[in-house]
Amino acid sequence: MSSAFVLLNTEAAAEEKVLDRLRRLENVSEAYVSFGVHDIIAKIETDSMDSTKKTISKIRRIQQIKSTVTLIICK
Repeated sequence: MSSAFVLLNTEAAAEEKVLDRLRRLENVSEAYVSFGVHDIIAKIETDSMDSTKKTISKIRRIQQIKSTVTLIICK
């Protein structure tokens, strides 16, 4: 099993739209709007690191996302 948190910054007022798109992705188990340095935090849970990489790639292609920070969980 592979897990990661992705911290996202979006364009102004795009948080809810991006959140909706994230929650539709297969391996995104949780996603929330947050206040502070990052606009959204998402948790990815997959069966392999390769699937995690593919999911992160899908997230980074969402148009209204300006930047991401990925934290791979070590168990």
